[in-house]
Amino acid sequence: MNKREIFTSLLNRRAESSFRTTFTISQEAVDGLKWLSDNLGIAFKDIIDTILNEHQPNTDNSENSTCIQEIISKLNGVQFETIKLSIRKTLSVSQNAIHSLSQLSKDKNISRDILVNQIIIYSRSCIEEMIVEIEKNHKEALQMINNWVQEGKNIDEKLHEMLAPNDLIVDEFKNTLNYVEDRNKSVSERLCNGEN
Repeated sequence: MNKREIFTSLLNRRAESSFRTTFTISQEAVDGLKWLSDNLGIAFKDIIDTILNEHQPNTDNSENSTCIQEIISKLNGVQFETIKLSIRKTLSVSQNAIHSLSQLSKDKNISRDILVNQIIIYSRSCIEEMIVEIEKNHKEALQMINNWVQEGKNIDEKLHEMLAPNDLIVDEFKNTLNYVEDRNKSVSERLCNGEN
């Protein structure tokens, strides 16, 4: 590493360092923060950094700011006074995030508090939707495996009719089928217990 890389890295770390600042947000956002933290271990700093790092004002790639665009679009036409921001909450943020948030607030003429409030609510909503979709996909995947296992049992019966009970093919297929069935049962149980 040359000197330039070393000191660039140092400056980048400084920009990523956290400090605490106070926002006034709604009860819904406070509940969202608690839910994200308690259920998923996601901190406010991670949320705000992730969402705002997508939004780079100088980039031309519209895909980079889809979350911010959706949040701003949901705020279009909303009377900001109707959003009840009543709870002062001191939260950790990075210097990069606070800079991006301030710039976004200035560019869109929306207060930082409203942006933070909506980012939290939006993040919880998106994650809840993702969890529902993942659970649906897990059920479909397990059903596919269950169907395959059932088909395997049918094949196993046919193999027993065709070949001797101790035939290598019969034994190996039965072992494979038992393994898949056991693993499928284990995965089902783990998913029921909340693992992903």
